[in-house]
Amino acid sequence: MKHPDRLPNKPRGFTLLEILIASSILVMAMTAAYSIYRSVARTQEVGHWTSMTANQLRNGLTLLRNEITRATPPTQITQQGTTPFGDPAQGFLYGPPTNPYTNDFSSGDTKLIEFFMCQPGKRGKLDAPGEPFAIPGVKSEDPEIMQGLLEIVGRKLVYRRTIISQPGTVVQKTPTYFQEICANPKSIEIKITQTPDLSVKARNIIHVTVVAQHPRYPETKVTESMEAAFEVPFRLGGYP
Repeated sequence: MKHPDRLPNKPRGFTLLEILIASSILVMAMTAAYSIYRSVARTQEVGHWTSMTANQLRNGLTLLRNEITRATPPTQITQQGTTPFGDPAQGFLYGPPTNPYTNDFSSGDTKLIEFFMCQPGKRGKLDAPGEPFAIPGVKSEDPEIMQGLLEIVGRKLVYRRTIISQPGTVVQKTPTYFQEICANPKSIEIKITQTPDLSVKARNIIHVTVVAQHPRYPETKVTESMEAAFEVPFRLGGYP
């Protein structure tokens, strides 16, 4: 016979201690999961940045190497061959103030390497009949002159090619070409040497090494280098 005042059995609730223990376990599990997530996310971010930066550096330095090998003084073609034309200062490659040179991108905008790429013009008798070595039946044409410039702009390493003069008879090109070589540079080193081999026409060699640094993880770096041979003489201290 049931006692009339006795209540039926109810499930026992959690004690405060049990709730605290369960909460602690949940927090530790969530912390571990978040730590793993951050580690995976960082690995992916660093890997993506490293790949993209390495490709950008390689492409930019390859372009710079190809452009430097084209460095030539402005000339005109006559019956005697090629003769100098225009500003003699455009017949040099201009490097930084010192050789070797290092820059950590903390000193503001700076011109690093400057040179000129020229296609010969012509000296013709049609507009220079009195010149004995002008080419008969040809109209004079000035050379095409382009300036190549490696510089630091806004803490970024960029290359710029600018057309200084262009004959009207050739297909018109874009006046200025711009390419960013490195968006997060840490340092750049430039060294110019001269090979003693007199049989080699392009005796001057320029070495450029760029170090890029991750903007959020400074211990992550990418280093790329290039080497280019060029024929024109070089001067230090920039274009006059």
